[in-house]
Formats: sequence, C-alpha cells, structure tokens
Amino acid sequence: MEKERIVYFDYLRVFAMLAVMVLHVATQGWETADVNSFQWNVLNIYDSLVRWGVPVFVMISGALFLSKEVDVKKLYTKNIARLAVAFVVWSVFYAVYLPVSKLVLTGENTFSIKTMVSEVITGAYHMWFIPMIIGLYICVPLIKQFVLNEKLMKYYLKLSFIFAFLVPQLINILSDFTPLSTFGIIDSVEKLLSDMHLDILFGYVFYFVLGYFLSKTEFSKDKRIKIYIGGLCGFLLTVLLTALASVKAGSAVETYYLNFNVNVFLEAVAVFVLFKQMKLKNNKLNKAVTAFSQYSFGAYLVHIFVISALIVVGINTSICNAVLSVPIVSLIVIIASFIISFVLNKIPFINKWLV
Repeated sequence: MEKERIVYFDYLRVFAMLAVMVLHVATQGWETADVNSFQWNVLNIYDSLVRWGVPVFVMISGALFLSKEVDVKKLYTKNIARLAVAFVVWSVFYAVYLPVSKLVLTGENTFSIKTMVSEVITGAYHMWFIPMIIGLYICVPLIKQFVLNEKLMKYYLKLSFIFAFLVPQLINILSDFTPLSTFGIIDSVEKLLSDMHLDILFGYVFYFVLGYFLSKTEFSKDKRIKIYIGGLCGFLLTVLLTALASVKAGSAVETYYLNFNVNVFLEAVAVFVLFKQMKLKNNKLNKAVTAFSQYSFGAYLVHIFVISALIVVGINTSICNAVLSVPIVSLIVIIASFIISFVLNKIPFINKWLV
C-alpha cells in the first residue's frame, strides 16, 4: 500500500511540474493580446487547463509530511536548509540573468544594485513557491497536531473552504457581474470579513492539509465520478469567468486564475483523486516516472531560464497559431528543463543543495 502511494505521488509530481511549465508558456502574450481575439481565447483555455499545478504540489507535500513523525531538527537541517540554500543561489542567478536577457532582447538596461538586491531577496517570479513551502514546513509540527484529530481537521477544511474560497469568490462574481458594487454593498461585506480576522483559515495550509486528507480518504465510485465532474466544471468555469471578466474589463483579468478560487480547487482535487485511484501496475513506466520525479525540482528552478532563453532567440507563443505554439514551445521547455536538471543532479553538492 505504501509503495503504491509513493508511485502515485511521483506521477502527480511530474504532471504538476508539466502543468506549471505549460502555464508559464501559455501566459506569454496573454496580458497583451486582444481579449476578443482567437489567440487570447486559446491561451485562456490552455492556462485554465493547468491551473491545478501549484495546489497539487502543495497537496503532495502535505500528504507526505503529515503522514510521518516530525523530527524538528531534521526538518530544519535537511528540508528547510536545502530549500533556503537553493532559493538564495538561484535568486542570485536570476537577478543577474534576467536583466541581461532583457538587455539582449530589448536593448533596455534595467540592471542596478538596488534592483539586484531586491531580486535576490524576493527571487524571480516563479520562486515565490520556495518561501511559501518553507513557511509551511516551519508550521508542520503545529499542523501535525490538529490533523491527528479527524473531526478537527474536517472542521478546519470546511471553515477554510467557506471563508477562503467560497465567500471571496462569490464576492468577486457579484462585484464583476452585478451592480451591487455601485451601492457599496460589496465593500461593506469585505470590511465585515476583514474585521473578523479569520487569518488562520487563509493560505496554503488549506491545500497542505487537504493533500493529507485526500491521501487518507477512500472514495466510492459514485463520489469519484462527482469529483471528476466537479473538476471538469472547475476547468470550464475558469475559462468562462476569466473570459467574461476580461471582455467586460477590456483587458486580461486573472482573478479567476488564482489558486484560492473554487474553480481551481475543483480542478486540483479531481487531478489528485484521479492519480490516487489509477491502477499503476506498469513497473517500467512507474520506474521512468519515478526517475523523472527526482528531477522535477531542478526542472522547476531552471524552466524560467529556458523560457527566457527561447524568447531571446525568437521562440515564443507568437511563432504560430496558439493552438500549436503552446504545446510546441512547452515541449521544448519541458525537454530542455529536465535535461538541464538531469545534468545538474549528477554534480556533487549541486545535486544535494541546489536541485
């Protein structure tokens, strides 16, 4: 049973990594293209299809860390220390590389000591994930205590879903598509919620705990079908709500792409449960996926380098129709990123601390 659980985590990790790469490719031109154009709508579909990537990554971490005994010393000296070192080194790399690539591409020199220091501290735009995971790891000993009580865990998940997902999304929908905002009703409701200070219910702790909950829960066939239908509806809602809000605003609106939306939640749960329930009995395929899984963190760190390098040489989603360009560019990014990660994983010290 344990072996099977690890295998589906490997599958989830690899496919979540692929989803994140496709997402970062599909966002090229999404903000600048005409929201009424065919190109923008295709990018919207691709982007909406893979929005589950980051939540699933967090869910995997939660399922793994909350399923075992917590050694606080090991947590800090091994897991957190490794992430912190990788963050600092790759932040320095991108703080130098990205301004250079922009200079080559546009001729604009954006390099300055102040900017570089800021970029080193905050990291490149895809590296926000590392401090977030470090924050979750720091809280693992505390989170572990309340997930041991099943009733308390379910209570937390329900409350968090209501106040961090459902209510805010209803407010967004009412604000975007009804005249209620003109009467100040939306602002008043938002202030009321703010005054409640339910901060403990917000953030990626929800997905962290949800991953553990889903990994330990067996679902009947009927429930799984409902979950999959929910995932499909989540995808369609992401496409539709983003398109409607963007057309209404006259420019791209990312509100319904964010990870704390019901539509994205539904996608993430469906993907997680789908892989959990798969009969993964092909040993050769399982071994190949496990191998790829080992290189996924390195691939995540380098894929923005690959994307920006391709842009410099003129390879992006505008090379042809987006229906073809997104999968073509994504395939190049995926292959190059995993090759680089594979090479880096063969180098001593780097393989232990940086990838």
